Amino acid sequence: MLWRTLALMVVASCLSLWVVWAQSEKRVTIELKDAPIVDAFDQLFRAAGENFILQPGVPKEQRLTMRLVDVPFEKALNFLCDLAGLKWERKENIYIISAKPQPFIFFQQPPFRPSPAPHPPLIGPSPVPKELERFITPLMGWVKQFVLPTITVFMRCPKCGESIQRACPQCKRPIQPHWQFCPFDGTRVAPIPEKCPKCGEPLKGWKIEGEVKILGATLTPVEGDVAIFFTPREEMTLQVLDEQGNLLSERKLAAEQRYSLRLSELLGRKPEVGVPYRFRLLNKEGREVATVSMIVRR
Repeated sequence: MLWRTLALMVVASCLSLWVVWAQSEKRVTIELKDAPIVDAFDQLFRAAGENFILQPGVPKEQRLTMRLVDVPFEKALNFLCDLAGLKWERKENIYIISAKPQPFIFFQQPPFRPSPAPHPPLIGPSPVPKELERFITPLMGWVKQFVLPTITVFMRCPKCGESIQRACPQCKRPIQPHWQFCPFDGTRVAPIPEKCPKCGEPLKGWKIEGEVKILGATLTPVEGDVAIFFTPREEMTLQVLDEQGNLLSERKLAAEQRYSLRLSELLGRKPEVGVPYRFRLLNKEGREVATVSMIVRR
């Protein structure tokens, strides 16, 4: 019984304190229509009889429209600050109005996925400037050792058997059929002859012993066969012809696809040793872009 009496007394005391606090809280009535924010705060604080300070950084160009009737002062202040994007605090009975701190926004970067490296562009030969001759001359010995054992190129006349080898007219070093300049001294080389200088018979193609690269394709003699490694940059056709120009095989090549072929695979049989085979590349329009002949060795 005693505990019930005490509980009722505590509840009654709390209700009476709340009624006193509610009656003592200041209530305001304001009405604003497209009013500057400074006038809005001035009208609110005059109605409540309180002091306030607007801190630097408060956007004074904002305009507000609102109507509050018999609302607790601090609730009206909260509404006003929320509309204007501001905050308030009370120090020594003075309300200080300031701008809210801007939140830090973190922009997440998308995951980095490196793109595949593009094929390097094909660059044609160019002449060696005169001022580079002094730099190139000491390297001729090294270039000679690197280039000459790699490939031997000659052309044989089908009528008289004359052997014709492309060579630099100045240094007399042999050069490959697709070179326009000598890599040793920069001398421009005459184009590939079309006829035999001895009998005038039309010349068909070059006979190559050793590895040769043509338009990015690598042709290498291996144990009675020819290995072909090629990644064409566009759609092409690879043809194999005999010495008389008769078509023996044809293979369509897709762009950007790596091929590893054998001459025996293209012919469907083992190639004949000592017989020259002509490899010809055609673009997608059917135009010949490169041709080279190789002799199959044991």
